[in-house]
Amino acid sequence: MLAQPPPGSTLSARPWRIPRLIHGFVVSVGDVVTTDLVANGVRPQLAIVDCGTMRVVRRSCEDLLKLMKGYEVVRVTNPRSILALEAITAVKKSISSSRRTLIVVDGEEDLLALPAMLYAPLGGFVVYGYPGRAAVIVGVTWWLKRLVVGILREFLPCGPKG
Repeated sequence: MLAQPPPGSTLSARPWRIPRLIHGFVVSVGDVVTTDLVANGVRPQLAIVDCGTMRVVRRSCEDLLKLMKGYEVVRVTNPRSILALEAITAVKKSISSSRRTLIVVDGEEDLLALPAMLYAPLGGFVVYGYPGRAAVIVGVTWWLKRLVVGILREFLPCGPKG
């Protein structure tokens, strides 16, 4: 999860307000955000989940898989506090695909909001949870992409096993 929402983002504590705030290409990151979006009529082009909330893992993703019926399901591994190349690649491929995609992460999905912001089309939206507070709605702009590149440059490279 990002420490703070980026400047210019919108916070919404009321899921029913979100459809009024976003349109077009939408990426959701997080189980609760994805469920709330779909329940309120927004079908993200890409949804990224880890079948857990606030590091509490559910036994099954069946409820989310039923909710996301018709989505292509991609499974990746992304350990906590890591951006694994496998997961970044899945985000990039899914965004460039014409099919709606659900990425199910074994590990943690929070940091995948960064590559989602980097690869989402200009004018699109990335929505992720800000635990205990709200959903963060980020409009994708060139400025945001430059900010994300700067953040990603601060990450330390890891070996092939993470």
